[in-house]
Amino acid sequence: MTRAKNGDAIGHSDGDPSRRSILGAGLAASVAAILHSSGAVAGASKTAVSSETQGDGAVLGADLWQKFCSRLAEAGAAITRTDLPTTQLDRAEGFRYLTRLLRIGLIQNLEAGDKEFPMFFQSCDEITKWGGDDPDKVYYNALVKGDRDYRITGKRGTMHFFGIGSKAFLMDQGGTIRSTGELKHDEIKVGPNDEVEIIASSKKQPGNWLPMTKDTNFLLMRQAYLDKKKEKPEKFKIEQIGGPPVPAPLDPEFLKHALMQTADFVVGNAWKWGNWMIPLSSGKNQLVVRDQDYFFKVGGDPLIDYYWGYFELTPDEAWIVNFPAPDADFWSFTLYNWWQESFDYVHRPVQINSHDAKRDANGTYTFVVSARDVGVGNWMDTAGHTTGFALVRSYSLKKPTPSNSKVVRLADLKS
Repeated sequence: MTRAKNGDAIGHSDGDPSRRSILGAGLAASVAAILHSSGAVAGASKTAVSSETQGDGAVLGADLWQKFCSRLAEAGAAITRTDLPTTQLDRAEGFRYLTRLLRIGLIQNLEAGDKEFPMFFQSCDEITKWGGDDPDKVYYNALVKGDRDYRITGKRGTMHFFGIGSKAFLMDQGGTIRSTGELKHDEIKVGPNDEVEIIASSKKQPGNWLPMTKDTNFLLMRQAYLDKKKEKPEKFKIEQIGGPPVPAPLDPEFLKHALMQTADFVVGNAWKWGNWMIPLSSGKNQLVVRDQDYFFKVGGDPLIDYYWGYFELTPDEAWIVNFPAPDADFWSFTLYNWWQESFDYVHRPVQINSHDAKRDANGTYTFVVSARDVGVGNWMDTAGHTTGFALVRSYSLKKPTPSNSKVVRLADLKS
């Protein structure tokens, strides 16, 4: 796969993206006082004087819930920060984003947090978005231990792309996510009835083997659409090989850890993606080829080349992006907000892929990013935003894709 040099711009050069920390910046800016000043929490702290003692001597009291809520309160400062050019719409989406992080955090750390009995859970969908979700993908995650063996079963199905990777989230390296093994559809043996069995293990296995290391702590499965009208995603099961027969009763210590880990997840990701997007806002109204390691360190698919662009428009302007068909297996063009959530792709044309995009007469593709459709090229709806981001994903790209960008008045565009 060809990788472009860092800072190579399509149209001009913007230099290296800033290498600031992607976790923890600004976390000292706590707004926990918001909860403590509310009548509901204050009242609860006065009346909740008893604690429930478990049979093993562990005590769960009201202070656990207060600590959980106080830690969550710190996330608000990541939305109201003044170093991002956010509007009231951006902030409204930001606070909604916190509720989405809370939802997925509880599923990930509490409901699906038992690595002895892992389960695949859907980490992104049309109402749960974070980390640069791809509307063309169905994502499934499972938490695992790198020194265990796991069996994954399901059917290959009709999805255009299917792949699974083992990942290591490395907190001691600033939240870097490192790939520890990858397996994609053309490497997977499928049975006569479309069945698939994969063994995830640190020891090499016969058949479909997904490598892991001692650092591996989660699996990420990606199923990608090319034609949503004809393709259907499949569900998969995962089980530990040689594990205990049934889960243990809920451990109070596990509950405490899961709640606080969820709160940390919300606060950390609230700051992380805002920080992460700042370098990508250089090169206004241009697509820029950046160092691909910048994306891989946060879990980007090593099979994909990522071209990011930042738009800043008035309601009567359009950002025009034109490029030839990427020399890739398939590709897509998607719009995002400051929290790296895709825009509303259920109701608006904010994402398009190589199957659905319309070609120009000369064989190239033109994308019109604007507030309204004027019947030119492939319209991408800004969905009420005056600023945002565009991402072009190209799978197995053979060579960099050149492009041209410009901003024009909508009144000057003619269909």
